[in-house]
Amino acid sequence: MNRKYQSESLQRYCGFKYSELYVFVLLTLMLIGAGCAVKKDKSILLSDIPFGNIYDDFGAPRTNTSYHFNPININGKTFEKGLGIHAPSRLSINLKGKAVLLEASIGLDRESTRYRKGKGSVIFAVIADGDTVLNSDVFYEDTPAQRIEIDLKGVKQLTLVCDTTKDGYIADFAAWADARLIVHGNCDAGDFQISHYREAVLVNHSGYLPESPKYCTVHTNQKEKFEVINYETDKLIFSGVLEPHNFDTGIWSKGDFSELNEEGRYFIRVGGLVSQVFEISQSLYSRDIEKHLNFIMAQRSGDPDHGRSKGQHMDDGIRPDTGELIDAVGGWYDAADLRKATFIDIINLYSLAEIYGSEKISNLNEAILDEIKWGNALFLKLQDKSGYMMYSIGFNGVGQANPGKKQRNYNTYTDNIRGTWDDRPIQIDPSMIVAQMVFVVAELEVAKIFDSINSSYANECRNAAIRCFKWSQENQKCIVSYDYGAGISAAIKLFEATSDSLYFNVAKAYVLKLLSLQEKENQPVNGWFNTWHDNPELAVPLNYLNWQLFGLYDFVKAFPNHLLVPEVKSAIQFYSENYLLKIASMNPFNLLPYGVFMQDEGGNRKIGDYYFRYGVQNNYDKEWWNGINSVIAAQGYGLALAAEILDKPQYIAVAQSQLDWIYGCNPFDASTVTGIGYNQPDWFKTIEFFPPVPKITGAVMAGIGTDQMDRFVLDPGSWHTAEYWLPPTAYLMLLLDALNHVSQN
Repeated sequence: MNRKYQSESLQRYCGFKYSELYVFVLLTLMLIGAGCAVKKDKSILLSDIPFGNIYDDFGAPRTNTSYHFNPININGKTFEKGLGIHAPSRLSINLKGKAVLLEASIGLDRESTRYRKGKGSVIFAVIADGDTVLNSDVFYEDTPAQRIEIDLKGVKQLTLVCDTTKDGYIADFAAWADARLIVHGNCDAGDFQISHYREAVLVNHSGYLPESPKYCTVHTNQKEKFEVINYETDKLIFSGVLEPHNFDTGIWSKGDFSELNEEGRYFIRVGGLVSQVFEISQSLYSRDIEKHLNFIMAQRSGDPDHGRSKGQHMDDGIRPDTGELIDAVGGWYDAADLRKATFIDIINLYSLAEIYGSEKISNLNEAILDEIKWGNALFLKLQDKSGYMMYSIGFNGVGQANPGKKQRNYNTYTDNIRGTWDDRPIQIDPSMIVAQMVFVVAELEVAKIFDSINSSYANECRNAAIRCFKWSQENQKCIVSYDYGAGISAAIKLFEATSDSLYFNVAKAYVLKLLSLQEKENQPVNGWFNTWHDNPELAVPLNYLNWQLFGLYDFVKAFPNHLLVPEVKSAIQFYSENYLLKIASMNPFNLLPYGVFMQDEGGNRKIGDYYFRYGVQNNYDKEWWNGINSVIAAQGYGLALAAEILDKPQYIAVAQSQLDWIYGCNPFDASTVTGIGYNQPDWFKTIEFFPPVPKITGAVMAGIGTDQMDRFVLDPGSWHTAEYWLPPTAYLMLLLDALNHVSQN
C-alpha cells in the first residue's frame, strides 16, 4: 500500500487530515507540558511549616535544632534541618490531600547521652488518616538514623508520633531530621500547620460544689450534644449543647451544666469521648483543703515526729557575718528541696490564718492552729532585732559563713549537731518590702486568733508586726504597686489592732498612690495597676500577684463609709472587668493573665499599645521561669473577693475556672495536684540530696507553664512546672475557702 493510499485511508478513518492531526498532537503535548508544570512536585521542609497550638507534654518541637538547641545529631550524623522533639510527642498536619510523600531521617538525638547515657530509647510511628503506616523498632543512642519514605497520596490527616519505651521519658530527645513533604501544585509551607490537641472532654477532676458554675470543654468546631452520666447507675442525668467559639488558642466548644446540683459522682459523654469521673458534693472543697494541709505538714523542717524529713536540720543556723549560732530550727521547706525561703513561705502563714475559723472547715481548726504555731515559730526567730524579717536559710552561694572558702551545697541533709562544719547559714538580709508587709498582715491575723487562746503569744505577734512596719517605714518604703497593695492591708490591720491614726493615714496614702497607678487609657484592655509611674506595665513577682486587689478589698471592708470607697470600688471593678475578665474571655478556659508588658515578651498577644502573657517569660534555661498555679490561684481568689465586695456573682465563674484548670480542666487533661484528679505529670525529684521528696497527697505543683511563644507546656519531672511548692498551695486553699464561702451565701 502506497503512502497516498495510507494517508487517504487514515483521513477517512480518523475524520481529519494529517496537518490537522499534527496540530492536534502538538497542542495536546503542549497542554500536557503545561499541566506538568502546574503539577510539578515540590519539597516543603517540616521545619518551615508554622506551628499552631501543640499540647505535647514537653511543648512544641524545636526547629532546625535538637530539643536543647544544639545541632541535630543522630548517632554521629549531623543534620542542618529538622524538628527536635522530646518524647512523648504527637504532631498532626492537615495535608488537604496535597502531599504525595513524606521523607525524613528518624532517630534518638545524641544529646540524650548527656543526660542519661545509654538509657534513652524511643519508637516512631506515622499515622495516615487513622491508619498506622509506619511502626519503627526501638531507637537507642547507638542506632543509626533511619531514612523513611511514606506514600501520602490522597491522605488528608498526617500524624507523626514519637513515644517512650518501658524505661520512661527521661532524656528521650529525638528528631524528625531533614523531614519534608513532597507536594503537588502551587502550595507552600504557609498552607499547612503543625498542631496537636488532646481528644478529651475536659472537666475539673475533683469536681464542684452543688452551687458552683460548671463547664466542660472540648476541642471541636461542631455544635454537639453532651450528656452527664451518673457514674454509679450509668443513667443520663443532664444533657446540653456544646457551643463552639473562636478563641486565641483555636476553636473550642464549651458546655454549661451549672443547673446540675444533685450530689453524686459523674462523667460527661460527647460522642465517643468521655471525661474523667468527678464529684458534686457540698463537702468536696473542705476535703480538698484537708489534703492540702497534709502537704503543708509534710513540709515541716526540724520536727522529730512529723514531715517528710523527720528530725532533720536540727542544727539550723549560723549568722554568716559573725559566725554566731542562731536557733533557726523549724518552719517549712518551701518546695521539693531542703531550703526555707521565709520571703515566700510567709504567704503560707497568711493563708492558714485567713482560712482558720471558716464554717465549712471547722473540723480542721485544731490542725490549722497547730500548723500556724509550728510555722510562725521560725518567722519570729528570724525577725532581726531591728524589726525586719530575714530572707532565707539554706540557699547556695548566699550568706556564706566562710566567704574565702569554696561555696558548698546547703540544699542537703546535715549531721544535726550544732556548731559543726555543716551548719547552714541564714541569709540575714531583709526580705523584699512586699514580703515584710505580708509578714505584718500574717502576724496580726495570728494575734487575733490567739487573743482568746494565749494572750501573751498574741501580744508577741502583734509587737512583731509593729516593729516590722516601723522598720519598713524608716528603711524600705513601698515603691511599686504590689508593695502599696500589701502595705494597705498591713496599715489597716495595724490601725484595727492599735487605733493609732498614724496607720490609717498611711493606708489612705497608699490607696491614693495605688489608684494613681491604674492604667485607664489603653484600648481595648486596661484597668491593671502599673508597676510604678515610670514603668507603665504590670510585671509582678510570681508569688505576690494580686496584692493590689487584696489591699483595696481590705480598705473597703474596714472603712465601708469612707469618702474614698466609691472610687476604690470603681477601681476594683475596672481592674476586674476591663483587665481580668476581658483577657479571660479570649481563651476557652477563662484563664487569667500573668502580666502586661511594654514589648512583646513572646506570643505576640497584643492589646493596644501593650502585650500580655498567660505564663512567666520563658527563654528556656537562660533565666528562671515557673508554672502558673500561683498566678491563677491568687487571681481567682482576688476575683472572689471582688465578687463579694461589688456584689458581682458573675465573677465567680471565672474564679472557679482557675481552680478547674489546676484540677485538670486544661489542654493536657492533667491535674497538677498529687492525690486529687488524674494524669498528674511526674513530680520533680532532685539529685542534690537522697532520698528525694516522695509523692505527697495534697501537694500542689508549680503548674503548667508556657514556652517562649507563650504556648502551654506540661514538662513532666521539671522543677519549672512539676515541683511541689508552698505558694500555689497557699493561694489554692484561699480560693477553695472563698468558693466555700460563696456556696454558703
